[in-house]
Amino acid sequence: MRELSNKAYTISEYFERLGKYYHLLVALTKRELKTKYSRTILGISWVILQPALAIIVYSIFFRFIFHMDTGRIPYPQFVFSGLIIWYIFSGFVSKGALSLLEMSDIIKKVSFPRLIALLAKIFPSFIEGLVLLIMLFTWILVTGTEIGWQSIFVSFYLLEAIVFSLMITILLSICVVRFRDVLHLLPVILNFGVWLTPVFYSSSMIPEPYNKYLLIINPLADSIEGLRLALFHNGGITLQSVYTFGGSLVLLTIALVFFIKFEKRIIERL
Repeated sequence: MRELSNKAYTISEYFERLGKYYHLLVALTKRELKTKYSRTILGISWVILQPALAIIVYSIFFRFIFHMDTGRIPYPQFVFSGLIIWYIFSGFVSKGALSLLEMSDIIKKVSFPRLIALLAKIFPSFIEGLVLLIMLFTWILVTGTEIGWQSIFVSFYLLEAIVFSLMITILLSICVVRFRDVLHLLPVILNFGVWLTPVFYSSSMIPEPYNKYLLIINPLADSIEGLRLALFHNGGITLQSVYTFGGSLVLLTIALVFFIKFEKRIIERL
C-alpha cells in the first residue's frame, strides 16, 4: 500500500485522502476552538474586542496625532478593513506554522494526512475573519454608507489573502520542523510585517513607483487595497490583482508539493 511506501502522493491522491479524514479535521477544529476560548472570562467576545482595541489605538495615534487622511472613508472603518486581512494572515502563520510541533503526539501515533493538523489550527482564524467581515459590512450599513454591487469582489480579495497566507503557512510549518530557529523568527516576521502592510495607512501614501513595488512584494497589500476599493469605492478586480492571485496560486501548489513530499519524513524530524 502507498501508506507504507516511501513514494509521495500526487496532489489529487492527497486531496482524496483528505476527504476520507474529514471527520478528523472537524473534530480537531472543534478542539482548537474550544481550547482557544475556554477558561476565558470574555470567551468568544475576544473576537470583537481585539480589533476594537487595535482600532482605538491606531485611531488615536494616526488619525488624531498624525492626522492621516483617508478621504471619505471613516478612519476606524479604514483600519478595520485592513485588520481583517492582517488577522487572517497572522492567525494562519502564528498557529499553522507550529501545528506539526504542537500536534506531534498525535502525528506520531496516528496515520493521517499531516496537512489536517495545519488546517485544524488555522480554521478558527478563517472563521474569525469571516465574522469580522460581517461585522464590517454591518457597521457600514448602520452608519448609512451606501454599498455598491461591486462589494461582491470583496470575496475575491479575501480569497487572495487566504491563498497567500496558506502558502506561507505551509512553507513555514516545514521550516519550523527542519530548523527550529524559525520559531524565534516568527514573532519578528509578524511584528515587522504589519508595518510593511497597509493596515493603518494607504499604499498611496508611498511615493511612486515604490508603492507599486509594495503591492508586488507583499500580496497582502494588494488584498487590503483591493478590499477597500471594492467596499468603499465601488471598484472591481484590477489586472494587478489577477496577476497577484495567479502567482499566489502557483506558489501554493508548489508549497503543497513540498509538503506532500516532506510528509513522509515529518516523524523523523519531530
